[in-house]
Amino acid sequence: MPLRPAQRMAAEELAQKVFKWEVMTEEHAAVLRSDPNQLAEVYTQCAVNTPPVGSFPPRDQLASSIAKAELDLQIAATTFSERLTAISNCLFLCRATMMLAAEDDYAVFLEMNRKRSALHDQHPYATSQTVLPPQLHPLLAKELASPRRPQMSTPAANDHQLQYPIALPARSLTFDEVGNAARVEVTTAAIANYRRNPDRLPNEVFVSESSEGIEAFRVSSILTTENQEILFYLVFAGEGPEAVCHSSEDFFALLSTSARLLLPT
Repeated sequence: MPLRPAQRMAAEELAQKVFKWEVMTEEHAAVLRSDPNQLAEVYTQCAVNTPPVGSFPPRDQLASSIAKAELDLQIAATTFSERLTAISNCLFLCRATMMLAAEDDYAVFLEMNRKRSALHDQHPYATSQTVLPPQLHPLLAKELASPRRPQMSTPAANDHQLQYPIALPARSLTFDEVGNAARVEVTTAAIANYRRNPDRLPNEVFVSESSEGIEAFRVSSILTTENQEILFYLVFAGEGPEAVCHSSEDFFALLSTSARLLLPT
């Protein structure tokens, strides 16, 4: 069904806002990358008294948090600390705007993402390169030496024919819920069974643990596309009320290094 003029206008306005915040994020990040050691020092100080970058507030505080973030961004950021705060505000506003748009009018949400992709194509920006100093800040050295979970590809950033959402509103997952719940190894046989019966996965919680800490996620929902591809929407602990889309390949790669939690129902 064609969008009404009001829907197209709303999508255009939202796309312009998100694009503006994404560009602001890169502009501030370019400055922070110019001095990795100073960034690591500022991040260490900020992490003690502030929520993680891009963190999400409780739902009843969402509207006031959005208003405050928008107001804060009107003040020019010049120091590394101010730029890091500005990036956090931009990331939060992007996530909140897309989540609320998906909840309010899914057709507008899809059109917003198409327009946003078009804006990035029309106004590309070049990211700056980071030159590492000879002596690394301890936090920077630790981060560079840490093993990383591969970046999960999502059908979001540059798909102009997007027919399914990048993310969906979902019940958040906290590390308190994970607690000390018993764990069951996810064997090769278990993964094969999940591939045959993906409908068993929603609400299952999985966890992976390394020297860097614990990462937990819940399968919020699954979606089958027109070409029969299965998409998985995952909520990660501590990352707010949002389920992010993962392809089957990425999901099962993540599952192969995880354990299933036995949580009370």
